[in-house]
Amino acid sequence: MGPLAKKLLLGVVLAQLLVLGGMVVQREYLLKSGLEVILECAPRDPRSFMQGDYVVIRYKINTIAESLSIDSEEFNIGDEVYVSLQKKDGEKYHQAVAASRDSANLAQSLPLIKGKVKYHWGNVYTIEYGIEQYFVPEGQGKWIENEPPQNVSVVVSVIPNNGSSAVKQLLIKDQPVQFKHE
Repeated sequence: MGPLAKKLLLGVVLAQLLVLGGMVVQREYLLKSGLEVILECAPRDPRSFMQGDYVVIRYKINTIAESLSIDSEEFNIGDEVYVSLQKKDGEKYHQAVAASRDSANLAQSLPLIKGKVKYHWGNVYTIEYGIEQYFVPEGQGKWIENEPPQNVSVVVSVIPNNGSSAVKQLLIKDQPVQFKHE
């Protein structure tokens, strides 16, 4: 291998490391500095709840009514949308209160979460936010599937202006789930 090929290979390896490092830094920034919102989980099918070493979570905000859209046209499957979340006085969970393809159309005082429209049925949209899977240590998540959905909630960290989100903590009966680390 010639000197030019070695430099090219080194450059490619360094570029890959920079990209991976950037992804890690971005996720850590989101978890450390994002605004925390608590989302209520919706009923789920316990037969497909565990797949491998992660838990599939369905949120109440995965299903929103057409009436929450402030856009003049219907959302299409695959559209990227922003959903405003609000915690009403006396309530425990944040709820979806408005949705738009353009985050600038939504109240800037409320946290936003970005998702993609997966289905449109009747007057309801199903939106996925990329936080529907929660990874757990190997072999330690099976018991969660037996918990009634009303006992499960999730703390999500969101960046208010751009809608990025990440699961920060799984809660059972309002208590953080503690896994054994071997």
